Amino acid sequence: MAAGSAAEQIRQETPDGLLTPTHAGLAGATGVATTGLGVLGGRVANKLGIGDAETMLAQGTKGMAKQSADDAARAAMNPLVQQQAAKGSRDA
Repeated sequence: MAAGSAAEQIRQETPDGLLTPTHAGLAGATGVATTGLGVLGGRVANKLGIGDAETMLAQGTKGMAKQSADDAARAAMNPLVQQQAAKGSRDA
């Protein structure tokens, strides 16, 4: 995606509106560099124990959203939990 964006930006800035092979190569290198930075950032985040949003959403096993969804599902199936949740929100 970065390569295509770079290619379009370069194309718009050329007088004839076309890309030369050099321009195309530079745009491709931009895409490769962007991908490399993304991979490196993901690895560093993983080693630090920081998950990225896409992975967490795909796994559905981490985070407050998953906990909230689980709590809501349990409450919907159990009227006693609903009553406790309502009481807790009134007390807060």
